[in-house]
This record gives sequence, C-alpha cells and structure tokens, in this order.
Amino acid sequence: EVLAKFGSLLVEKFIPGRELTCGVVELAGAEVLPVVELRPKKGELFDWEAKYSPGACEFLCPAPLSPPEREKVARTAWEAFSALGCRDFARVDLRLAPDGTPYVLEVNTLPGMTEVSTLPRAAAAAGLPYDKLVVGLVERALSRPKENPN
Repeated sequence: EVLAKFGSLLVEKFIPGRELTCGVVELAGAEVLPVVELRPKKGELFDWEAKYSPGACEFLCPAPLSPPEREKVARTAWEAFSALGCRDFARVDLRLAPDGTPYVLEVNTLPGMTEVSTLPRAAAAAGLPYDKLVVGLVERALSRPKENPN
C-alpha cells in the first residue's frame, strides 16, 4: 500500500541498543568530543517528543561507557566524519548494539548550536566553553581562502 502510494520506499533494519551522539570539531586540530548518551524518560526511542519536550530525555555526558566502547564509538564517529569529507564540525549519531558494535545512524553537518545542544555540551565537558567553541569555528571559517564559485 505504501509502495503503491509513494512509488518507492526505504526499509532499514532496527538496531536495538543505546542511543549515542559524538561531536567532532576541527579547531587547532581535529578533536572527537566526549560521547553523549541520550536516555528518553518514556519509551526506548529518542523521538521528536524526547528531543523537543523539556525534561523528556536525560543527557549523560560523558556517556557511561567502558574504555573500549568509548574508543570504538569515537573512532567510528571520526571515520564517518572523515569519509564524508566533513570539515569544521559535525555531530555523529550512533546506536551501540548489545554486542558492542557502534552503528552510524546519521552525520549531522549542521547540529544544534545552542548552549544546551549536545555538541556544545560535549565541548564544555572537554573543557571548551561555548563562547570559545563558537568564536573558534567562526575564525576558522574566516581564515579559509575564499573559494571560487566557478
């Protein structure tokens, strides 16, 4: 019925596990920020309600991971950032399966940048305050040689 209505569809396997996000920033050099775990207070999924309703989700930063899990998630986030040719900053959303395998759900190249968004929270946990993060990203962009649009 859905296929007939829309002409095509994408079906993905559901991956059970922990909802994680990991920011990557390039200021003085590339840095993978502390991993954040998102724990919705209702249900298992980090859905629209959990994301946008005040108090509907607990953000654990740094995420309570074992050192090998933390390393594996950080490496996976960096590899996704690099493979897609990202620059400056991005947030990589992942699911950590029960067997310890991190799966990339998406790479967000324009993540939320309010003081309470996950990437700035992780930067603060790494000792990079919000104002220095934002100023550093702006300075990096301004120092880049102008690209010829042709």
